[in-house]
Amino acid sequence: RIVALSDRARVLDQWSRDLACRSPIRERVFPFASVRTFSPDDFVKLLTDMGVKGIVAGPDYRFGYKASGDTQLLLELGVKYNLEVGIVDMIKVKDSQLVDRDGRRVSSTRIRERLGAGDVVEVARMLGRSHRCAFTLPMNQTWTAEGSRLHLPRTSLQNFAPADGLYQVGLVALSGEESQTTIGAESADNNNSGNSGADAASVSIQAEVHILDGAVELTVPGGGLGKRLNMDSLGGTLYLDFLARL
Repeated sequence: RIVALSDRARVLDQWSRDLACRSPIRERVFPFASVRTFSPDDFVKLLTDMGVKGIVAGPDYRFGYKASGDTQLLLELGVKYNLEVGIVDMIKVKDSQLVDRDGRRVSSTRIRERLGAGDVVEVARMLGRSHRCAFTLPMNQTWTAEGSRLHLPRTSLQNFAPADGLYQVGLVALSGEESQTTIGAESADNNNSGNSGADAASVSIQAEVHILDGAVELTVPGGGLGKRLNMDSLGGTLYLDFLARL
C-alpha cells in the first residue's frame, strides 16, 4: 500500500482542511471478501444503507462483481437511490518533467512506478505531500540506536518504500499512543511535509536514510538519537517523510 494504515487519519485530516469541509472526512473499510460478489446495484444500495449521500468517481471507475458496473450505470443508480454522483476528470501532475503515454495523469500505479525508481520529488508532486513511510516499533523490543544511527529491518515497514538509495528525510517519531516529536529537514510550516496539526513543532535537523534490500539505516547528526526518539518507551511508530534522493 502507498499510505500506511496508521497514517490514513492524517491524510484524511489534510484533505478535510484542503477542501474546507464542514465536517471531517472519515473512512470506512470493508473486507473485499465481504463485497466482492455484490452486483453494482447491491453495492450502491449498501452505500445508501450506510448513509452515504453522494459518490465521486473518475471516468474509468468500475465497480460490482467482475467490474460489471461503469460510470454510466453509476449515474443511473444514483438517480434510483437518490444519490448525488459526480464523475470528475483525472488529476494531472503540475510542473512535472515526466511525460508518458497516460498524459502524466496521477494514478496509484504511476506513484508506485516512481517510488520504484526512487523519484520521491515526482511522487510528492502527485500526492500533494511528501511520501511518508511508517515503521512499527513493537513493545519490549531492543532497537539498535547507536549514537546518530538507527537500524530498522524490512519487516518493520508498513507501506511501500522507495527504491534502494540514499535520501533526505523529515523524521516524525511517535512513541506509544500519546507523545509525538517531529525532527525534520524542513521547517514545520513547509506545506510539502504534510504535517498535521497533531505534530509537534519541527526543528531544522538534517536527516538521511539509506535503504538497502528493504532494510533502513537512519542517520541524524549530533548523536543521542535513541534519546531523541524516546526509544525506551513502550513501542510506537516511526514515520519518515521522503524529501529528496541524494
